[in-house]
Amino acid sequence: MERVEESLSRTALWGALAEAFRRPDEESSELLDELPGAAKALGLDARDLAAAPRDMAGRCAAYDAIFGHVVRGPCPAYEGEYGEPKGHRFAHEIGDVTGFYNAFGLGPSRGHPERPDHISVECEFMAFLALKEACALDAHGAEKADLCRDASRKFLEEHLGRFGRALAARVRRRAKAPFYAAAARLLDAAIVSDASRLGAVAGPEDLPLREDAGTTDDACVRCGALPETPR
Repeated sequence: MERVEESLSRTALWGALAEAFRRPDEESSELLDELPGAAKALGLDARDLAAAPRDMAGRCAAYDAIFGHVVRGPCPAYEGEYGEPKGHRFAHEIGDVTGFYNAFGLGPSRGHPERPDHISVECEFMAFLALKEACALDAHGAEKADLCRDASRKFLEEHLGRFGRALAARVRRRAKAPFYAAAARLLDAAIVSDASRLGAVAGPEDLPLREDAGTTDDACVRCGALPETPR
C-alpha cells in the first residue's frame, strides 16, 4: 500500500474510533460508515462495529452503563486513571498530553469540553496526525511526513497505547451492547496494529486502575480547571 493511502486509512480508522468512544450526541458523523474499507486496507476487520445498531437512545444508555457519569466510572475512559498512584505523575501525564496537542496548534474546545486524556480525544489526535502525515507526503515529501509519523509513534507508546488496551479489555468484559463490544475489540486491534506499523510498544491489557481514585481531578473536570478537548 502506498504510504499516503495508508495514512488516509489510519485517519479514517482512528477518526471512527474517536466517534465510537465519544459520548453519543446528535452531531455524530458518518465516519463509522467509512470504517470497514479503511480497516480492511490496514489488515483489520471492522464489519461488526459498522453493522452494530447505532440508535441514539440505545447508545446513550449503553455508554452510561459502561463509562458512567463521573471520571472513575465502571470503565474509566481517561488515561490518567490507569497506572501508578496519582500525584505528580498524574499532573505530568495530563500536561504531556496537552503538550502534544499544543505542539500541533490544537487548543481547547469550548463547545465540546472534555479532559485531554479521554480515549476519544486521544484517538482523534491520532487521526489528526495521520492526516497531517498524508498531507505532508503530498505537499512536502517524506522528511516533513516523518515528523508526523514520529509524533504518532511517541504518542501511541507514551499515551494512547499505554492504557488503551486495558480500557478495551474492561469494556469487553462489561459491554452488553454489540456496538461497544465491537468498538473495544477494534480499539485493541488498532493499537496493536499501529504499534507494529510505527515501531511503538503497546501497553498491557491488565494495566490496573490507580488506587487513589476520585480525588482532585474529578473536581477539576467539573469546574473546568483541567484543559479541554482539542477539536
